[in-house]
Amino acid sequence: MAKKNRLVTVRVPEWVARDADQLAEYERRPRSQILREVIEDGVKKRKIDDLMERHGRGEISIGRVAELAGISYLEALEEARKRPLPPQYTMRELEEDLAAAKEWAKSVRRRRR
Repeated sequence: MAKKNRLVTVRVPEWVARDADQLAEYERRPRSQILREVIEDGVKKRKIDDLMERHGRGEISIGRVAELAGISYLEALEEARKRPLPPQYTMRELEEDLAAAKEWAKSVRRRRR
């Protein structure tokens, strides 16, 4: 299925147009294609940044970030790793997991005897 495109007119600084022209010439591709790719990449990055910010505030899970950003769960985890986000893990959850791990370790030791 072909992607639908919509015409959007935007003014850019002279240096952006000049650099886009240079890239187009170097890559032997139309300037419009270069600009379209740059805009797509920029919008995707901005969307991920905004979603990660929401995740950092505890508003959405990492799974929801992945879903809304259109990336895999592992890609979302990698994005989260790159950022100074507060852990989405409470002290109570840590204590519960630690207790469960201790119980598991005891059961493993008992089985080995």
